[in-house]
Amino acid sequence: MDGPQILKLFLVLFLCCWMSPGMGADTSAKSLREVVSCALERSGVTPERKIISLAAFEDLIPRLVRGFDHYQLTSRTQKAHFLAQAMHETYHFTAMVRRAFDRRSRPPWDRALAGLLPGSARQCDSYLEALENDRDNYRNWITGSAFRPRGLLQVEGCANYLGFFHHKNLEREGTEDVAQKKMRTSFHYRDEGGQKIKVGHSCSPRVLEELSRNFPLPEVLVENAEMAMDELSLPCQGRGIEGMESVEFLVDSALWFWRRCQKKFPRSVEGTGSRSVAFVSKCIQGNPRHDRFDASWCHNGNPSAVSGSRGDTVLIGYCRRLHYFQALHHCFESVH
Repeated sequence: MDGPQILKLFLVLFLCCWMSPGMGADTSAKSLREVVSCALERSGVTPERKIISLAAFEDLIPRLVRGFDHYQLTSRTQKAHFLAQAMHETYHFTAMVRRAFDRRSRPPWDRALAGLLPGSARQCDSYLEALENDRDNYRNWITGSAFRPRGLLQVEGCANYLGFFHHKNLEREGTEDVAQKKMRTSFHYRDEGGQKIKVGHSCSPRVLEELSRNFPLPEVLVENAEMAMDELSLPCQGRGIEGMESVEFLVDSALWFWRRCQKKFPRSVEGTGSRSVAFVSKCIQGNPRHDRFDASWCHNGNPSAVSGSRGDTVLIGYCRRLHYFQALHHCFESVH
């Protein structure tokens, strides 16, 4: 075999390995749209639900395509894990903020987001109004309404929000090494007596004002955190606050939080088995009971008869995440 033939063989072998399942080429907007469409159908959602979900997902696609590369979700398997968690956390990409208001009295959530037909106008003002009306219901929760779960992975709590804004500040300054920097979620301020206080799940306006003295925060967040964060919850182009569009917050906050899973469970985010989904779910949802779960506990996205736990909300969540992951993993391979 002469030199050119050896080189040709080497290139063929290299391309075969590079394009092998699990590695994959860069995800394009078109292929990502096709993967999610395929996964929704394979998951058994209704045709109407699929239309609504794809319409709500559409504006997030360009940011996700860039984000997968920036935050180093390079394999199809890891992208499938991320999107499976997001599908569950956001009810198929239609609920970008944790809801507390009564389903019977609220404006139709899906219609406010995307309408029922492709190309329908997204009624973001109706969505925002629903969030404003819901604040009182959520103020009794530990995080408070301002720091309730939001985004593709429903990041919650003042400390996590501050960590994300800190990350974006460093990123804009060009000092953030996404692959190496630790996630900072610990922040302190000093009270009137000079005592050092650690920031927890909730931050009062006074705490945000104290923090802003030494930590760059969006001005509107300090002035009215509820209003600012509700505006950042809108999955619509052209919405957001000064310095950050809502789509950037919804996608990048989730990808930033995903780094925790990359660091804590590096094998799981690249694994295809049900136990990998259990550990990734533990990372996102935080419940240690996921350590016990595997595929035998589930059937078609719901707890199986053998689990004996049909009303267990943690198990129900795991089964749905597993169901979505299996659909997405299949669709990533078939679309590519």
